Amino acid sequence: MAITRISDNQIADSTSAVLTSLSFLNTDSEFRLPSGTTAQQPSSPSTGTLRFNSENDNAEIYVADSDGQGNPGWTEVAGGGPSVGNDAVIRTNGSALTENTTVGPVANGGEEFTYGLHMGDMTIDPNITLTIESGAGLQMIKIDEPIVYESRLFARGSILQMAYDQSTVEQTITNTNNLGDNGTYINGLQILGFRPKRSNSIIVLEASISHSNSHVVSFGFMVNNVPVASLSANTNTSGSNATVYDGGNNPNSISVTNWKISPTNPGAGASMDIRVAGTASWSNNQTAYPLYINNRQNGDTRSISSITVYEIAQ
Repeated sequence: MAITRISDNQIADSTSAVLTSLSFLNTDSEFRLPSGTTAQQPSSPSTGTLRFNSENDNAEIYVADSDGQGNPGWTEVAGGGPSVGNDAVIRTNGSALTENTTVGPVANGGEEFTYGLHMGDMTIDPNITLTIESGAGLQMIKIDEPIVYESRLFARGSILQMAYDQSTVEQTITNTNNLGDNGTYINGLQILGFRPKRSNSIIVLEASISHSNSHVVSFGFMVNNVPVASLSANTNTSGSNATVYDGGNNPNSISVTNWKISPTNPGAGASMDIRVAGTASWSNNQTAYPLYINNRQNGDTRSISSITVYEIAQ
């Protein structure tokens, strides 16, 4: 029978005990882990052994699979990383990598280690290796773009960005055929270099055009000089989005045509040069039916036309 001794606050070195539960009398009581350097780690500890590494300044535990390859060893007791603010609301990171590190589920033993984030530049110490497993990833976030995930903070249906232009330029469009032909673009009405923030968002193009009623009038959006989302092709023109008809061919009247379409999203960062084109004709005869933009034939009525582009989160 083993002899054990407890004297004051000391327990004999030979004492070994198995406890079903352990509780402390006071709320300010302390439970202190055994402490030592890496060189002082026990040589053959049992799985689940817990200690404080005074060299690395963290608690560590001996586990059966420390490297994802089935090899036992010591691993840091994760505390969620450094943070500031109440309830660790703001996570922080340093800039220097000082130990061999692998990003990925195999080496770290879990799918939660597949992707990583790092804010700012990372300096890797000499003789230190950073490994990214196949299928895993590490995102480096620029410090000059502190709200890098702003585009991910929008709820579905929210507007990610919007661009607008309007024109008061009076223009006469004559002798044209299909939309996009020379002379069909509406002057002063364009949005150039629009770039979607996301590849899965919805792009919406909306226009309001003031124009004369010159028999059959057609309008359409052009993206990078190509008609998009053709909705109302007719025998007079192709690639149109909106077509209106005035059987009396009354160029001395003025109307407003509004429409919107949703063309294919070209992908995040892809440049979109967006314009509006228009033409008027009857039986494919354009010369006899001029189209007046922002005015009527008499030139005594002024109006405006506008174009708006939205990117909507999905």
